Amino acid sequence: MKFNLKSLAVVALLTFGIAANAAQDIRIYTADNQDGKISAATIEKAFENAGFYITGNNDMNRAFDAKFKTHTHDAYNLMTLHKKDMVG
Repeated sequence: MKFNLKSLAVVALLTFGIAANAAQDIRIYTADNQDGKISAATIEKAFENAGFYITGNNDMNRAFDAKFKTHTHDAYNLMTLHKKDMVG
């Protein structure tokens, strides 16, 4: 198989493009919540009100407790959501 510089450049650009796009799929947010008003339920409701479809909102602290017996997170949820008008 013969590779030339143009083919190598195309492969590199495609790989970079795919990696850059995939990096945008995960968002991590933190917030000051000393008064305790922000919860997984209030965040889920805000996304629903903004037109998102929630496919999962999992309490990951329970998973960490079961597997590692200790963690340093006060609240750690894994939420999967989709914008309703973007999904068929």
